Amino acid sequence: MPLPVALSLVDVTVRYGPRVVVDRLSLDVRQGEIVGLLGPNGSGKSTTLAVAAGVLEPAAGTVTVAGRGRAADPTRARSPRAWGWCRRCRPCTTN
Repeated sequence: MPLPVALSLVDVTVRYGPRVVVDRLSLDVRQGEIVGLLGPNGSGKSTTLAVAAGVLEPAAGTVTVAGRGRAADPTRARSPRAWGWCRRCRPCTTN
């Protein structure tokens, strides 16, 4: 039996002015999954994570975290217990 969906993006679109940087992205991440976004610079990876974390609002589409939409329960959906995000962190090394 598949695990519950922890993060769901459905038809998410993000625009900066007239420029579309994420176009109708849909993605489900189940509990326990680890996901990486790969792509060239400017392809919308960081923007997608910012939308998922609640840092940016999409122009269209829905984001659900742990079964809760941000419109219905914005505090819980943005809770650090539900989501962690670190943008442009320096890599940790053991040296």
